[in-house]
Amino acid sequence: MFAVRGTDAYIFQIAICVMAVALLGGCSQSPILTPLQAIPTHHASCWNSFTINEKTYLAVANHATGTQADYERAQFQDARLRCVIYEWNGKEFRAFQDLPSERASSIRSFVIGSDTYLAVTPHWGTHVKVYKFLNGRFEEAFGIPAQCPRDVACFSIGEETYLAVTHHYDQREQSPNICSAIHKWNGASFEKYQDLPTAGAMRWAAFTIDGNRYLAVANNYDGHTHNIESTVFRWNGVRFDPIQQIPTKAATSCESIAIDGKTYLAISNNFDDSTHNIDSKIYEWNGNRFDEIQSIPTLGGVYFKSFKIKETTYLAIANHYDSSKSSYNTLSKLYKWSGRSFLEVQSVPTHCGCFWESIVVSGNHLLVVANAFDGSTYDIDSVVYKFQE
Repeated sequence: MFAVRGTDAYIFQIAICVMAVALLGGCSQSPILTPLQAIPTHHASCWNSFTINEKTYLAVANHATGTQADYERAQFQDARLRCVIYEWNGKEFRAFQDLPSERASSIRSFVIGSDTYLAVTPHWGTHVKVYKFLNGRFEEAFGIPAQCPRDVACFSIGEETYLAVTHHYDQREQSPNICSAIHKWNGASFEKYQDLPTAGAMRWAAFTIDGNRYLAVANNYDGHTHNIESTVFRWNGVRFDPIQQIPTKAATSCESIAIDGKTYLAISNNFDDSTHNIDSKIYEWNGNRFDEIQSIPTLGGVYFKSFKIKETTYLAIANHYDSSKSSYNTLSKLYKWSGRSFLEVQSVPTHCGCFWESIVVSGNHLLVVANAFDGSTYDIDSVVYKFQE
């Protein structure tokens, strides 16, 4: 099981970097985010927080270890890799349990009835592994057939529970043009319910507008170009129907945001077939479709995460690669809703930033970033930040 290093010296170093970035950017105010803890990770691709019996946990999907050459030699499997679950002890997160990784691309928790589950998606695997919390530990419960799954999203419609799984690549047909799947809970596991057309699907956003259930999928690649369309689906009472195609560029995530009775959709664009230094987009629901209202400059944007503190809505973007500098060591960004748009409030140094997760614990608002690669190694610390309100 991995130990948590989180040394005072390393945290101090990160704090100095955060302050330096703020000063260089012309900001005279103290940073909103300050580093709290460093956690050793191995190409962290996803964080997920959840609560069981009033205890707060944080799980990471570790995807690779060592160098790029090590990754290529190990190919699809690496027995050294584990997903790790941490438990909050009142001051920091401590290792609690680890699970097989299989080059995990995501780890997601969900609750059905009184039971808590974790779904782990293997990057190049053929089954999503679902674990159930039993007797104080997570135990493997069942698998869900999938093709190179990248993410899952659990949601309810009425009394029924569904799980959407992105299928990223059909290894048999050697094609990213493969349907993703909606599965329905049968009381013991999930059964296939509906296929949805996707192209190199990455992540979902499940949300409700005026009582109607929607799903948005970030499509990444169709085998020829990354400049394709991502899709918004609406539940018709029986199935999901596509209602809008949104032009995107290697879309990697979509995040729904509710502010003052309005619904917004943030989509991270990663690559336009030539550069990673492109804009990601914010859209507003007009009653029938999403209209673009804002462009946000990103450096290989990978993941949007929104969260609310008191009456203020924030949006974080994880940037993974700066094409102009050929560097994975970039600045990820934190934005604050102004009433009309998102305004940048802080830059955070990251190393191939892949994910943000927000947590509220012990009266503190925390934000943890997934660092994946620094140009040399995948074995690099990810960082938990604390909000200074």
